Amino acid sequence: TFRVAGVAGPVRAWRRARRCEEWALVVCGAAFAHSIIGRNQGGWENMRPCATTTKNALVVRELRWKVVLWAFGFLDVVNNVFKAKFRVTVFWTPTRSNERSLRDLLGGGRVSKRWVVQGRDTASLDGLEEDVPKVGILNAVSFEAEGAEVHALRAPGDGVDRVLMRWTCMYVAELSQPQLVNDDALSRFPYDAHDLYIDMGVRAGPFTDWVSALARPEDNENLGPSDDLAAGYVSDTVHSADFDIERPRDSAGWLTAHNESGNRWPTVRARVHVWRKHAYYDWNILSQNLLITSLVLTAFALPYDKFGERASIILGVLFGFLVAMRTVVDGQLPKLERSTLAQREFHASTFFIEVALVESAGVHIAERRGAEPHTLARWDSGCGVLLTLWLFVRAVHLLIVRHQHVRARPNTLRVVPGNRSLVQLV
Repeated sequence: TFRVAGVAGPVRAWRRARRCEEWALVVCGAAFAHSIIGRNQGGWENMRPCATTTKNALVVRELRWKVVLWAFGFLDVVNNVFKAKFRVTVFWTPTRSNERSLRDLLGGGRVSKRWVVQGRDTASLDGLEEDVPKVGILNAVSFEAEGAEVHALRAPGDGVDRVLMRWTCMYVAELSQPQLVNDDALSRFPYDAHDLYIDMGVRAGPFTDWVSALARPEDNENLGPSDDLAAGYVSDTVHSADFDIERPRDSAGWLTAHNESGNRWPTVRARVHVWRKHAYYDWNILSQNLLITSLVLTAFALPYDKFGERASIILGVLFGFLVAMRTVVDGQLPKLERSTLAQREFHASTFFIEVALVESAGVHIAERRGAEPHTLARWDSGCGVLLTLWLFVRAVHLLIVRHQHVRARPNTLRVVPGNRSLVQLV
């Protein structure tokens, strides 16, 4: 054996360099993987099973939703339901057919023929079969589905000519709104506004762990008046006799997919903001209530010792108010477990009239028992002034509430050329 002088040192240095190189490769690989997963749903902890890796990239399988509101029916705040007519459209990447077969099926067109739907979860055309999402209206009390259709379409985007599947259906539904039970806005009736929801989702089939997303402009066959309206809109034909319906300006922030942990099915929620029209209640109920109540003050124009004439005026207002306003108008107000602003105004008017009657009777009794006339006159005048101030404060309070309601009136105008604007999605 022999040792070659000067060789051991370079060998050890070479081994150390190899180990450093290996560790550098490991660190770079981990950083690269973290950057990819960080772009998918925000990090390691949010990586979903629906993200499948290919040779070159991380692919997220998603259902993209579009909602169009075509009609708004009656809102029942007693039973907490409302009726609506709307179209739901879902776009997704093919699950069975390969893209080349679908391109051959499309030929030079953008949209294929209508696929034949077999049951609710499969569609076929020219020997090709595709899985179809079983879309359900999750908060529907009752509904009718009109004309479900499935098509394949070419969706160019980002310089890539992609092929998507599209399912669309029109619904006429009665939708439950349990949040109205605890909605404090009802206590301000008729100056109330509400958020109404249409919950949609897929609850069966091979779409477990797919991600919900917002429809893109290139997904639509007709691009519409604006790219900002790609996720849906409220038609300008949507009107209600009782409410103004908000027409949001764009889709940014309106669609929140329910992709949180524990929810394995893609779901979305469409939000429609409605604002009650108050002019009828202003001019025919609340203002008339104040005017009729103010007639009681005319009794104080009579001397305090004219109790008979005073009582006839006050009782006439009281019975007229109770018969005309409470009996007739109360039948048109929503019968809720809580007290509304309109009902509180009626209660206050009844109490106002009763106070005036009791005050006049008390002055009359004090006069018969020999009270000083000037003391009774001062007391009677003071009560008349206090009742007048009370009525004035009530009128000012109503004006303030009405002004706040008017300031919160939603946008109901067209925001782009054409007859469409966006449905609010959250």
